[in-house]
Amino acid sequence: MPPKRKAETEEQPSGKAEGRPSRAAKAARHDEGSAAPKPKAKGVKGSTKGAKKEKLPSQDEFKEGALPLHVNLTHTPPPIDQVATTSQDPGFKGHIVLTPTVFNTRSYGWKGSKKLLVELENSSGPDKTKVWVQLNINAYFEPRTKRPLEDPVCIPEALFMLCDLVIVYDHLFQNIKVVSHIFSPTASTDLANLSFIYSTAVSKLKRVAKTLISTPTPTVPQPPIALGSTATSNVGKEGYERFVTELKKNIVAGDIIQAVPSQRLSRPTTLHPFNAYRQLRQVNPSPYMYYLDCGDCQVVGASPETLCKVTQNKVYNHAIAGTTKRGKTAEEDEALGKALLASEKDRAEHIMLVDLARNDVNRVCEPSTVKVDELMALQKFSHVTHLTSTITGQLRSGKTRFDAFRSIFPAGTVSGAPKIKAIELVFELEKEKRGVYAGAVGRWDFANDEMDTAIAIRTMVFKEGTVYFQAGGGIVYDSVEEEEYIETINKLSANVKAVDEAEKFHYTQQRASKQKPGQ
Repeated sequence: MPPKRKAETEEQPSGKAEGRPSRAAKAARHDEGSAAPKPKAKGVKGSTKGAKKEKLPSQDEFKEGALPLHVNLTHTPPPIDQVATTSQDPGFKGHIVLTPTVFNTRSYGWKGSKKLLVELENSSGPDKTKVWVQLNINAYFEPRTKRPLEDPVCIPEALFMLCDLVIVYDHLFQNIKVVSHIFSPTASTDLANLSFIYSTAVSKLKRVAKTLISTPTPTVPQPPIALGSTATSNVGKEGYERFVTELKKNIVAGDIIQAVPSQRLSRPTTLHPFNAYRQLRQVNPSPYMYYLDCGDCQVVGASPETLCKVTQNKVYNHAIAGTTKRGKTAEEDEALGKALLASEKDRAEHIMLVDLARNDVNRVCEPSTVKVDELMALQKFSHVTHLTSTITGQLRSGKTRFDAFRSIFPAGTVSGAPKIKAIELVFELEKEKRGVYAGAVGRWDFANDEMDTAIAIRTMVFKEGTVYFQAGGGIVYDSVEEEEYIETINKLSANVKAVDEAEKFHYTQQRASKQKPGQ
């Protein structure tokens, strides 16, 4: 596990988030200073009866320093089998979750417009697991795909972070939730220790809230920027077009129906990765936005595509296949979208991958529940338009979200069909590990029926002064080599533009600062 690091916070939106206090919030204010009812523990030893009541911070204490933070907690820690959580009402600006051993984080995930932005600290009591998984770990699931591959980026095959304090920026209600988890397996027998842990969590939340509400916005240290760096492809235009030609031969031979080769660009940069993330949010807002500081490397992404999402044991998979650039005018944009829908090549590619996704979902779900909820819809992003479909199903009895992840991983949209043979052929061509690209980034809740992972596309890796970009495309029988190469460049354009614009912005700022009198 990487060393603990203090994470950078995102720029605070102007103005304070306002919301009507919920009934729970009003009740909390009304009951200040009075003891909350003790939870009853049925059939559990170690009741809190007779325990000394822990005095909670008052609302006034939380408002110290203009903190718009409301807390709704029991005064006495609950017994070991119970969960005390705050209200989920959007009127709450702050949340504390107090849990002895089991808990449900269902309301704090990346759902709808919510994004988990920052992990501040790491300790033994996790609130949820943040994860990335490389595509190459498929060799552990399917040993046939294992090949001797070079590893030019040298990052772990998989990385998991257990986070006990998270900040959730809720874009729907325009507020920020600070969530802390307390882990105390001896809660029913060691109330003194639980009281200490609880007080520590409250202090931590107050400290974090003060940082978030403070007038100055924390910034990351930005080293001097040097413009003019150029990106280098690991295979070049000629090499990528050769991939396409070779895979088309495999298609004609009947080995595969489709495959997805890729190319990687790398270039030196002194741009701080978090500044790249901030720019990427503006250039290419996407359903999955992430910045992961993993010590010696940082992962920055704006993925449009769900790999595997599980909500109350319902499995979701999104298939994205078929891409065109955005038009310069509304009329051109509409014409390009219609041309994409009418493209026999793109439709054939997409339908094949929808069938593959249905098979992957069907392996772990009740067959009668597997459905294509949306087929070949046009979905527009900042630089490209995609054809997208949504496949869902209900997990069978005895199957878990981990079974769903294993069944779907890696997505057919970044590997091919049949999946195993396509992976073998692509690895033999590329001869390098893909790193995070085409793997998964997401979270696994401790609620055992919740998970949300994105395909790690439109994703950058920063390591040792170099930024890496990677993109690929689906190859079918009638693919045209040059067009396929151009498609990868279109897919890379948003991330390349984000880094270029962020460098220019900070370069200009640094020059202006040097030119000020007295500096």
